Amino acid sequence: MSEFNDAVISWVDTMNTAADLGQRASSEQWTQPGPCPGWSVGDLVAHLSDIELVLLGDARPDHSPQWTQLPHAQSDFQRFTEIGVDLRRTWSQQEVLDELRQVTGRRHEQLLTGPHDLDTQVMGLRGNPTPLRRLLAMRTFDAWVHCQDIRQVLHDDQGWDSAAARSTRALLVHGVQLGWAQLLDDADATATVILVDIDERFIAGSGSTKVVLQCTWPQFMAGACGRVSSTDLTWRAQVDTNGPQPLIEKLLAGMAITP
Repeated sequence: MSEFNDAVISWVDTMNTAADLGQRASSEQWTQPGPCPGWSVGDLVAHLSDIELVLLGDARPDHSPQWTQLPHAQSDFQRFTEIGVDLRRTWSQQEVLDELRQVTGRRHEQLLTGPHDLDTQVMGLRGNPTPLRRLLAMRTFDAWVHCQDIRQVLHDDQGWDSAAARSTRALLVHGVQLGWAQLLDDADATATVILVDIDERFIAGSGSTKVVLQCTWPQFMAGACGRVSSTDLTWRAQVDTNGPQPLIEKLLAGMAITP
């Protein structure tokens, strides 16, 4: 199987998983807040449809949210993504799920039509050219993280070892390494992160001061995706750290890489 086919299958499988998880949600769970501020399970599903419609080239909805009632949408990008989500808050659960499956099918057909060269420049989410490889990786990343958000509400601790999970982990590791680079250089330090449940580790920096953080892959995802605050006591109790405490605090505070 080609690298292109692998990337497309990983994306479409994750989108279908999001629809399946949404279908499993009770009406109460559908409206229950997820880990993303201001967004319910239904909002997470609606967001996935809305973004893929942008990439399909559909016109943005003519909708003006009541921004004073949506304090979580502060940045331009947050407001951009909020428009399509807010529009669908009046829709039924089944209408949102039916749209996600229909949009996934349309986008899948568009991708299969070509181009198939992952280095080809295509339109990115913000209208700027981006390699198809990166676009597919980021869309799979977004869909997989939101699947895990939905699973949290459903009390379903699965999905951590899929192809999408592994590619997401690689992106998170790279992002954290980049984000920590300046902090570690300034401190002449090296940080080693050990994901104890899957026996993986990565290193950031190359200085003489040593810092070690040990946690599970789900705990790392929660921190790197901003699903918890670096000051969350429950999460902090699950992360074993060793090294100068002021530097540890800086690293944990700078761990989140998602918008």
